[in-house]
Amino acid sequence: MLGIDEKNQLLGKVIDATTQGVTITDAEGTILYVNKAFMDITGFSENEVIGQNPRILKSGLHKASFYRHLWTSLITKGYWQGEIWNKNKLGVPYPEWLNITAIRDDSGKIENYVAVFSDITELKKIEKELVEVNETLSKLTNLDGLTGIANRRAFNEKLKYEWKRSRRSKSPLSMVLLDIDYFKRFNDTYGHQQGDECLKQVAMVLEATATRTGDLVARYGGEEFAVILPDTDQSGGRVIAEELRRNIEALKIPNEKSSVAPYVTISVGVSTYYPITRGLTHDKFVELTDTALYEAKRKGRNRVQVADIISECN
Repeated sequence: MLGIDEKNQLLGKVIDATTQGVTITDAEGTILYVNKAFMDITGFSENEVIGQNPRILKSGLHKASFYRHLWTSLITKGYWQGEIWNKNKLGVPYPEWLNITAIRDDSGKIENYVAVFSDITELKKIEKELVEVNETLSKLTNLDGLTGIANRRAFNEKLKYEWKRSRRSKSPLSMVLLDIDYFKRFNDTYGHQQGDECLKQVAMVLEATATRTGDLVARYGGEEFAVILPDTDQSGGRVIAEELRRNIEALKIPNEKSSVAPYVTISVGVSTYYPITRGLTHDKFVELTDTALYEAKRKGRNRVQVADIISECN
C-alpha cells in the first residue's frame, strides 16, 4: 500500500507525464497549478500563470453569452465540456477541447476547479480537409466532366425536388429538353475535339440564358441538354425555349453538313406541369418533353415544340 505522500508524488508524475494540459484553480478562479503539457501548449511558464486568472488565455473570439453558459453549467451541473478557442503566449488563437470540473468539499461548497484540455489544431485541419474533399466529391458527382454544368444525376434530383415543391406551392413547373441538330455530322466533319468545344459553348450559352434563381441547366447526355424552369407556366416556358434556340443560333458555330443551316442549331421540346394535372408523374413529364423534342426534329429541326400535357393525360 502506498502512503499519502507516495500517492501524491505518483499522481504528480502522472499529471506531468500526460499530453493534456491541466489547470487547477481555487474557487475564485485563481490558478494554483499547471502541468508541463499546459506550458508546452500555451507557451506560458509556471511562474507567469500561478496567481493569475485563466482569463489571460481568452482569445476574444467568443461572445459573453458563451462564457455565461459555461459558468452556469459549472455551477448547476458541476462540469462543462466543449470546444473553445484560447490564445497562447504569443497571442495566437488555437482550438482546444476543454473539460472543467468543480471540486466540492464535504458540505458541497466549491473548493477548486480542475480544467483538462487538448490542443485540437491538427484535428480541425483534418476536419477542414475532409469538408473540402467532400465538397470536391459532391461537385464531381453532380457536375458534367466536360462542360462543367450539372449532369443527369443532378438534373434528376432537382426535378424531383421542384416537382414536390410545385405540388406544395401549386405553382407551374416547366422543363426544356434540347438536342444539337446533326451533331454526328459535326463530329464527322470537324473532329471530336471540336465537337467537345461545341458542347462547351452551347452549355455556356444555355447557362447564360437561364439565369433566374432556381433555374437549372444540365447536360442530359451526349449532345442533349435539359433545363428546369421552376414557377414558369407554358407561355413563359415557350419564351425561354425560343430564347435558348436563338442564342445558340447566334453563336454561328459552323456546321456545313447540317441540313438545317450552315451553323449549329438546336431542336427544343418544352412541357409544363400544373399541379391540377391528373395522372402525371415526373417520369411521364420527362417522357412527354422528350416526345415534344422528337416532334421538333420531325418537323424540320431548329424549332421549339410545346407538349400538350392536358391532352396526353386525359
